[in-house]
Amino acid sequence: MFGRGQRYEKFVYEAIAAELAYKRLGLIPEYCRIFAGKGYYSRDRKAKIRTDISIELTLPGQSEWSLLVVIECKEYSGPVKVDELEEFYAKIRQIVGANVKAIFVTSSHLQRGALNYAKSKGIAVIRLLRWEEVNWIVASGCGDNTPINSKLLERGFFDQSYVPTNRDFFACNGRRMFDSWEKLLLHYLKEQETKQCFLSRVQRKEYRNEECWPTNEIRRQRREEFHTTRADN
Repeated sequence: MFGRGQRYEKFVYEAIAAELAYKRLGLIPEYCRIFAGKGYYSRDRKAKIRTDISIELTLPGQSEWSLLVVIECKEYSGPVKVDELEEFYAKIRQIVGANVKAIFVTSSHLQRGALNYAKSKGIAVIRLLRWEEVNWIVASGCGDNTPINSKLLERGFFDQSYVPTNRDFFACNGRRMFDSWEKLLLHYLKEQETKQCFLSRVQRKEYRNEECWPTNEIRRQRREEFHTTRADN
């Protein structure tokens, strides 16, 4: 699946796969598939264009994906330059499909121009560090429950010498900040759910509101678990 020189891609893929397996992505696994190196049709090339990692989310009863998340992975010793984001955006624009989201994941810090460009094009940016690059003072991988703020994000994105404590994940999409894969993907799903439900109403409610997107099933499950727990206590 991964060749030489794709060490970081493998690291990112395994991180996402683990989150999904442990149901920490906020997604129902039956409706979600993760791929490495999959190709998608390009209008310009009249052929498939390779992606590093992709996540396909499919509505119940559908055979084709309804939301596609394309992830570009870059591991550098120096800063990520705006050219890398421009190249990624050009690739995203070639992929055929109405609902394609872009995430740029890097191990390095960024130039401010690169982050500004990503924000202007709706590209989510993640700095995902390896465990050895983090000062863990709790069990490795437990994470920091402190909500991420602009000061932490600033250091995580722009300071290469910064060694965070108990935090290996820094992300933003536009003005929104995220401290986990789950929060970022649920943000995408909320956008998509609103759009899908609106279209359903226009199309004479082809899907009822509660069937619009798998996240509603997650909400139902959590409500049931909450009420069951209260009843047991």
